[in-house]
Amino acid sequence: MRFEQRPENTSQLLGNSVVFRCRIRAVQGNVQWSKNSLLLGSDRNMQFSTRMSMPGEEDDGTGVSTYDLKITNIQLGDQAGYSCQVSLSEQYPRGLRSEPAYLTVIVPPKNLTISSGRDGVEVYLNTPTNITCTALQSRLCSC
Repeated sequence: MRFEQRPENTSQLLGNSVVFRCRIRAVQGNVQWSKNSLLLGSDRNMQFSTRMSMPGEEDDGTGVSTYDLKITNIQLGDQAGYSCQVSLSEQYPRGLRSEPAYLTVIVPPKNLTISSGRDGVEVYLNTPTNITCTALQSRLCSC
């Protein structure tokens, strides 16, 4: 049993959807996702959340199974580290767990103002000019 594809860090706009990829060869045990180490369950429909699901298929014919994590309508509370993991089994007493993949939620500014301290800005080639950009009510990616 081994990962063929592990989840990767990603950034996404508030309200959009995201899919973390997880492909495992020769699965032995139950597969589930965790959010900041809190188990989300092994049910593909994730009945506790209407915005999360685990789309994919058991063995695609090559021995690889897909257990992606899809989150729709992303909210600030979804910003976290997500891991794909396989429970312990007789053949794999340690199970299998990916490193956390982090979701950064980006909130675009509601009000964007550009100013130079005076009315109008003249910009000349090869001449330094100071311009200030103010973004209110935003949360930008620091990735």
